[in-house]
Order: sequence, then structure tokens, then C-alpha cells
Amino acid sequence: MSCAAHGLALSRGLLVTEDVDLIREAVAMLPQDRPVLVVDLGAGSGTSALSVFAERSHGIAVVTVDKSEVALASSGDAIRGSGFGELWSFIRSDSWDGPDLLPAQHRGVPIDLLLVDAGHAEHEVRRDVAAWLPLVRPGAPVWFHDYVGSWNLAGVAPEDLPQVKPVVDELVAAGVLEPVKEAGWGWLGVKQ
Repeated sequence: MSCAAHGLALSRGLLVTEDVDLIREAVAMLPQDRPVLVVDLGAGSGTSALSVFAERSHGIAVVTVDKSEVALASSGDAIRGSGFGELWSFIRSDSWDGPDLLPAQHRGVPIDLLLVDAGHAEHEVRRDVAAWLPLVRPGAPVWFHDYVGSWNLAGVAPEDLPQVKPVVDELVAAGVLEPVKEAGWGWLGVKQ
């Protein structure tokens, strides 16, 4: 299944096709009988948000949190250019500070899907989880990028590798998240 997110993934190389498909699977798990809120940590070039909109373009709001001005410009161009600008908002901030900066209409609203792809150091992933996971509805999907290290690691120092997997594995062992599927570089589970 091809969509604008697949094209963006291929051209930018920040996500792979399987990542786009896994995000779309997560969106397909969302309730259809009410509006839903998706929080997207780490904008990159907008591929994850476009993956959401490829699966659902009504009754949905996506809030992206990223500290980069470049990410704002790049993802904003991709999302507005695809016609989803009214369903999307951007918070320019460190990802773990985002809950305090949510637009008024989304404050206090439980999150229906959390996409985690901001910082990749273990302490950054832990901060994101501590800030956002309590706001996610029980039974809602949670997606982490860079869980599976299947990319070409030649020349990458061990301390520079993403440290997402240990955090996710801890959450699973503690019964906070239940695994659903791994694909591409991503991991999908549901909050318990």
C-alpha cells in the first residue's frame, strides 16, 4: 500500500516502509466512533504524522512535538502540502516538556496513540515515557521508533546507538506495555 508517507520515508530515509505500515496499523486500532488524539514525539520530516493521516483523515488530531525549527518547516510543508494542516499542530519544545504546552483543546484529553521518536539516548527515552505515557488511555497503542537496530551499523560507536530497546523491554517486563508487533525499525504495543 503506497501513500505520501511511503514516498517521504524513501526520500528522507528517517523511517522505512515497514515503519509507515506499522504506524498505519496502530491508527487502524483506534476507535472509529469518536474523535481521537495522536501525539507524535519527534517530527523529523513529517513522515510519522503523514502515516497517521494516510490511514485516517477525519475525526483525528495530531500534535507533533519537536525542538527543531528545521523539523517544523520540513514536517509542516509535508503535512500542509498534503492537505492535513487543519488536523495537525506543532509544539516547538523538548519532547518531555510538551504535555505542559498542549493546545488548550487537547489539555486533559487522554491520548489515543503515542508515537515516540524524539531523543534516542536512554535518559531521553525515559523522560519522554515519564512525561507522556501517563496521559495515554489504557488499551491505546504506543509506537517506538529505533527499537530494532536493523540499519547499517558500520562505523557507529556503541554509545551512539539508539537506546530505545532497553526502556521498552523494561516497560513490557513491568506489565506497563503489552507487545503487539515489531516491524522495520519500530515496536508497537498497547498500554495496560
